[in-house]
Amino acid sequence: MVGKENKRGCVIVANRNPQLGLMENHLALLAKSHEVVQLEPDYSEERIFCLLPEADVIVSIYMAPVTARMMNAAPNLKGIVTYGSGYNHIDVPAATERGIAVCNNAGANAEAVAEHAFSLMLNLTRRTYRGDAMVRSGSWRPGCALPAWLSGSELWEKTLGIVGLGNIGRHVARIGRGFDMQVLACDPYVSAEVARSVGAALVALDTVFREADILTVHVPLTVETEGLVNMEGLSFMKPTAYLINTSRGPVVDEDALIGALRDGWIAGAGLDVYALEPLPPEHPLLTLDNVILTPHFAGRTVEAKDRQSAGVVGQVLQILTGETPDRLINQAMLKGSWPGDRCR
Repeated sequence: MVGKENKRGCVIVANRNPQLGLMENHLALLAKSHEVVQLEPDYSEERIFCLLPEADVIVSIYMAPVTARMMNAAPNLKGIVTYGSGYNHIDVPAATERGIAVCNNAGANAEAVAEHAFSLMLNLTRRTYRGDAMVRSGSWRPGCALPAWLSGSELWEKTLGIVGLGNIGRHVARIGRGFDMQVLACDPYVSAEVARSVGAALVALDTVFREADILTVHVPLTVETEGLVNMEGLSFMKPTAYLINTSRGPVVDEDALIGALRDGWIAGAGLDVYALEPLPPEHPLLTLDNVILTPHFAGRTVEAKDRQSAGVVGQVLQILTGETPDRLINQAMLKGSWPGDRCR
């Protein structure tokens, strides 16, 4: 802990993952003028509640929850900043009622997640993971005919369907255009003009399901998006199509997806997120050979970590100086209660 003398605010960094966190140079910048308390990843509820009465800002890393009860224990709390783009682990309505700013870090890892989505697409369509297993098992013999199941397909000129055309979705669209793909997107909060600027055409959700050769999901987890990819949508998809999910696990109805994969409604799936993390050993997804599973690390690159850390600290400093943070997600709901000039 940095000493309290001459400090203008207290920042609590709540982190549930030891591999993530704010970088030392960014922490040093913050600690020059403010008290910074970094909690260990296994911190207890008792530990954080002891600190909350002094807290001006809470930084939430890797889904560290921030509840209404916590806010009640933090009378000086001005803002909550989450390390990633998702904020379903924060009680936003409770924060809004109390005039507390809630900020995400949208866009900081957009390139990383978009590239990972494409790595899953390429691995699935070209059967890379199966080819790797064949070589490792010693069953590959040069000059011998390869099994039919190893013959993949190209992304070139295929139809890419994107559900959610935010920062990540737009990066995915741009990459897709590099493969000369037809890009269809569904997002009720994005204009047709914005979609065209990244080479995408806005269409209805059922059209994305029906037309996509690859369907990739890039939406936050909200009441509206939970179970957005369900049995009905999956039944619309081509039997040769693939589903990619690098957003949040509950956006996809996992039981419906497992059934679709087993029954051949779709050709396969690439998943980085799950309804329950980590997957239990007996989970049905682990038994399927037409699925690629990765450990919720789509946004984990060296470059993304630097951008995320800088983005968090920048917004914390904005909150503590009364400026409007760059990624204030509840600005409209605060209705002028936030002191930043642009919110008045």
